[in-house]
Amino acid sequence: IEIRMFADSSSLAIAMESGELDAAAGINPVDYENVVSNDNIVVDEIATTKFCMLSMNEETEPFNDKKVRQAINYAIDRQFVLDASREGKGNPTSLLFNTAMTCTEGVEEYEYDPEKAKQLLEEAGISLPLTLNTKLSTYEGCKTEAEAIQESLANVGINMEIEILESGALYGGLASGDIPFSLTRLGTSAVDPDQYYNMVSENGFSSLNYSRYVNDEVEELMNEARSKTDAAERQKVYDKFWDLMAEDVPWITIYYEETMIGRSNKVDGFKLNPVGAHQLKTVAV
Repeated sequence: IEIRMFADSSSLAIAMESGELDAAAGINPVDYENVVSNDNIVVDEIATTKFCMLSMNEETEPFNDKKVRQAINYAIDRQFVLDASREGKGNPTSLLFNTAMTCTEGVEEYEYDPEKAKQLLEEAGISLPLTLNTKLSTYEGCKTEAEAIQESLANVGINMEIEILESGALYGGLASGDIPFSLTRLGTSAVDPDQYYNMVSENGFSSLNYSRYVNDEVEELMNEARSKTDAAERQKVYDKFWDLMAEDVPWITIYYEETMIGRSNKVDGFKLNPVGAHQLKTVAV
């Protein structure tokens, strides 16, 4: 097996189209139509645990008011963002988890509702227009995503300023609590909700709890779920957990990524699992 690395997604797609590669993981959505139109290539779309999200530092105004956080959640047209940034490839959702995650049955989403967003902003006593400075990294596609979110928020009277930082400065500022509002991407290494512990625990302030979210009941629920092995019992605990997440909105999920795998039509069984690990034992040529 020869494994090759490519500096950019366009070069990867060209190599796949030319027959230079037998399989390629991570076809860029902008290259999808060219790759899939090749009769010698099959493209598989795999749900992943990678997601795009907005974090809001709850120690700062106006994000210390959950009605503001809820309003922003309602204000974002997720399908529009996904269409603008990834050619519609992915799962637009307000939920923290994707379809591969366990213990997630029956959780309701925030639907796109700009009028509801305006109502909540009024209830929170927010004077419009409201200007929010949003920081993001140089990661491919982030600026396009931010501009699409900016357009959605403008429809409810929120002026979203965009500031791009190097990754070290961005994530260092998030860990220290110095960045109130940011657009980031994260992923989990497993399909269990326990992976989100450091996003909702005070213990995660220096790592993944960019929103500085603290709720003792949530912490207790996460620890209770850790103590249970029966799936039905864990589901009951997480039902309460997801309800609190929907109410408190410690972050705002925009979408979950789909990874596109191109493979020669002579290759079978080349797969990625949801966390992105290659499954080579099933490959047949």
